[in-house]
Amino acid sequence: MRFTAFLALIFTLFTGGVGKRTIFSYTKSSVALELHNFHRSLHNAPPLTWKKNLVKYAKGWCLKLAKKNLFEHSYEDKYAEKRNGAQWGENLYVYSTETTGWEFPRMNRKEAMIEAAIRTKDAIDQWVAEKQYYNYQNPDFGIFAKWGHFTQAVWKDTTEVGCAAVFKRHSPTERRTYVCCNYYNRGNVGGQYLQNVDPPVAVAEPNFADRPGPGVITCTDPETCELNNGP
Repeated sequence: MRFTAFLALIFTLFTGGVGKRTIFSYTKSSVALELHNFHRSLHNAPPLTWKKNLVKYAKGWCLKLAKKNLFEHSYEDKYAEKRNGAQWGENLYVYSTETTGWEFPRMNRKEAMIEAAIRTKDAIDQWVAEKQYYNYQNPDFGIFAKWGHFTQAVWKDTTEVGCAAVFKRHSPTERRTYVCCNYYNRGNVGGQYLQNVDPPVAVAEPNFADRPGPGVITCTDPETCELNNGP
């Protein structure tokens, strides 16, 4: 996939500035959904649909991780129990950038949204890259942590997805992007791997620049900006 094509799409969507912010949340569907469905097509899995309730859940959990400086699954917390999230699958990612000797400038709206979108792509690419550790005929559960994100992403019985990315300036010299995706039906169900995770087949790569969509950015409070964009 050409990285320049991905950037071309992102720059068509994000314009304008928001002044000084410490947290940005990003819940655009096009890139996350199309990347998931491209990788699912490689494994004979049907395309997913974008679900707002999963987006809302993912966004809430990503915001909690960012604000509390955590990195753990929501089902390890009362968050899942309170919001009925235990029924959903979940993939998480965090990217941290640090500097020495100088401070990160505060991002404007376009810069923060581009950062979040790029990290969303990177998260999904990293999850599916775990296929190198997966044995399609005899999965090794002793190394589940090395391939469990991949199998959830391409799980055939999963029909819906919702993702959010949250950018947080943790300190003057460190910034992080958290990416959370939730899935229904949940994957990684014991005894169902052979019928839900197929070996890869060859298909053409998507060109995101050919399908730019409208973007709407709203700031709900002085700390949080969100971009929503339906398929």
